[in-house]
Amino acid sequence: MGFSSSFDFLFVQVVCEFDWEFDELQEFVDKLVEEEALPAEQADEFKEYVKEQVRAAKKANREAKDARKKAIEEMSEDTKQAFQKMKFYKFYPQPSPDTPDVSGVQVKQKAQKSTFNLFKSVSV
Repeated sequence: MGFSSSFDFLFVQVVCEFDWEFDELQEFVDKLVEEEALPAEQADEFKEYVKEQVRAAKKANREAKDARKKAIEEMSEDTKQAFQKMKFYKFYPQPSPDTPDVSGVQVKQKAQKSTFNLFKSVSV
C-alpha cells in the first residue's frame, strides 16, 4: 500500500493541496501570494502552518506503516501464506437484451494483469 505525500488543507480562506515531495514551500507560498489567494502579511504564518501539517501527515504515514508491519509480524504463518497465494478475479456482466448499446462511447483497453502483494515493502 502506498502512502500519500500530499494532503488537502484549509488555512483561513485558502484551500489547496500541498505535496511535500514535489512542491517547494517557498515557491508554493510565493505563487499563492502572487495569485492574491493569500495575503502577503500571512505568508510566514501560512508557511509554519503547512510545515506543521506536513509533520502531522508524515507522522500519520509512519504510524500506519508501523501498524501494518506489526500486524504482519503477528500473523500466523498460515495467514501469511494465504495472503501470498490469494488471487483476485474481475467478473464483467454479459449484455442482456435490455442492456443499452454503449459501443460508441466505450474505450477499448488492453487487458492487463494486476497483482497485489501485501508483503511487498515488508520483509517477513
